[in-house]
Amino acid sequence: MTRPGKLILTTAVVLTLGLLVAHTLQWTRLKVDNVTLTLVGILFVVPFFESIKKIRFGEFEAEIAPKEVAAVVAKASSDLPASQSEGASNDSKSSQILDLVRQDPQMGLAKLRIDIEQALRALHRIGSPGETSKRMPPLSRIINDLERSGNLSRDVAASLKEVLSIANRAVHGELVTAESAEMLSSLGVRLIEELWDIYKEKVSEPSKSVPIDTAYLDTLRSSHYRVITAIPYTKKPVMNLRVLDQHGLDEFLEGYEEFAEFLVSVEPIDFEIPESLRLSPAAKPLQK
Repeated sequence: MTRPGKLILTTAVVLTLGLLVAHTLQWTRLKVDNVTLTLVGILFVVPFFESIKKIRFGEFEAEIAPKEVAAVVAKASSDLPASQSEGASNDSKSSQILDLVRQDPQMGLAKLRIDIEQALRALHRIGSPGETSKRMPPLSRIINDLERSGNLSRDVAASLKEVLSIANRAVHGELVTAESAEMLSSLGVRLIEELWDIYKEKVSEPSKSVPIDTAYLDTLRSSHYRVITAIPYTKKPVMNLRVLDQHGLDEFLEGYEEFAEFLVSVEPIDFEIPESLRLSPAAKPLQK
């Protein structure tokens, strides 16, 4: 019990004893009626408000029941595929969410919801490259669209809806125990990893493939490429030009995500790209 709570409880006890003495001695100047007793009763209850775990008004419950979270997690554990992600970046994101949940369950679940939304919108953009509306569709519609297109299985879609629903309730003020929040976050992290695995698979699929002959293949193997990159994180940003053969290009791109620069373009020097593989002016790149 907090210090203010203890003070209120002590005050209530003193008042009760005073009223009891006044009633026993029959002091006429001090009247002990039902209103007085009710007020003293309220004083007794106030210090324990912080310990109340659930308040119900009709169909509204102010606490997310641990059994509800456990049921969602148990069903998802049996329905979802085994996690395939083992990358350090995913581990870092997972630990950030879980650490925040342990410190503040509501804030942690808010972070979880944001990360799920980010992954869902990235995956949705792959299937809707021509969508130009500035108004973001709601997550429920995105999940339905992805399930309808086959990019999400029914089990993953159902689990996402359950996790987002409970996280939204927590963010909007319903109480959630630390244990329940951690269980839900572990499931949510697993779903985020599943979404990014699907994203990586879909975004790496070629938009078009055309046959080539062996002579053209030999040209590719012996060709050089003009590689342009930019270094942004300095006081004086610069662009770099490199000329690399196929082996050098492979070596350069291996572990490229660790570099403090980003790729601007890779252009062939010794050959022309087939016209059928060129991007049309209306084509738009995908963004994560």
